[in-house]
Amino acid sequence: MSAVLAHGSAEGARLGDTVLLVGLAAAACAGYLAGARRLPQGLHSWRAWGWRRYAFCAGVAVTVLAVLPPIDPVVDESFVLHMTQHLVLMFVAAPLIALGAPGLPLLLALPHRWRRRAAILRGSPSGRRARSVVASPVLGLLVFSVVVVCWHLPSVYTAALRDDALHEAEHAFFLLAAWLLWLPLASPDRPLDGGRGTLYLFLSGFPMIGVGAALVMAPRAIYPAQTGSGPAALAEQQMAGVLMWVPPTFLTLLVVTALVLSWFRTMERTSPGDSPLPSPIPPDLPALVPPQQEVAR
Repeated sequence: MSAVLAHGSAEGARLGDTVLLVGLAAAACAGYLAGARRLPQGLHSWRAWGWRRYAFCAGVAVTVLAVLPPIDPVVDESFVLHMTQHLVLMFVAAPLIALGAPGLPLLLALPHRWRRRAAILRGSPSGRRARSVVASPVLGLLVFSVVVVCWHLPSVYTAALRDDALHEAEHAFFLLAAWLLWLPLASPDRPLDGGRGTLYLFLSGFPMIGVGAALVMAPRAIYPAQTGSGPAALAEQQMAGVLMWVPPTFLTLLVVTALVLSWFRTMERTSPGDSPLPSPIPPDLPALVPPQQEVAR
């Protein structure tokens, strides 16, 4: 009877957490859309923000689906599924939210008095410096690298499995760090161009490659609390390592291709292809007047 009651209370708690999570996500999307409708005309108008609206709402939806409380017991039973959950947060949800550029729409969704105060703070020198620091590629690379490596340390990873609050904090850290990573590429204010963006993405791949290589090459199970021990556990760990290594690399190549094509398109607009080029053959030089004719004159 006690086991049945405990199971029922656990199911009720998961249902309550699910309703709360879905409600918060719906409120965030509603506030974003309400603020986007208040965007001024021009570059940041409602019409120009169209695809960003879809990106933000899709990113919020993917985040909710990835961390729904009912799937947590299933994810905790499989190391591969757990790593897949992390990848979805970092390489699907986070870039979509960053593409949504939620700062300005959520600011405009505030009540008038709060909106005015936040706008003054946002436009102040300290506010502009803070936004510049947050969108800094150096900060994005540093935070992402530290978060990925530290949360995959065996002691920290195992502690997060045993503590629900720490586990939720782990997901929040992954989402926030990946959002900072994608922000310099997705921000409408300071996007990186093709050359710098390619270098940035190349450097951002090292933390994932390093952790994935460690999982693939380890001679024993590093996280026995989730994988157990033995050959099957080692094979599951190696599969998770490949998962952390290969899909992010393909996504990086895809984004690099898009950046380079956009870079070429920008160069073509600034230097149109139909502009006349200088002639490779120099024009004829004026004929020299013979000295006798010059004397006769």
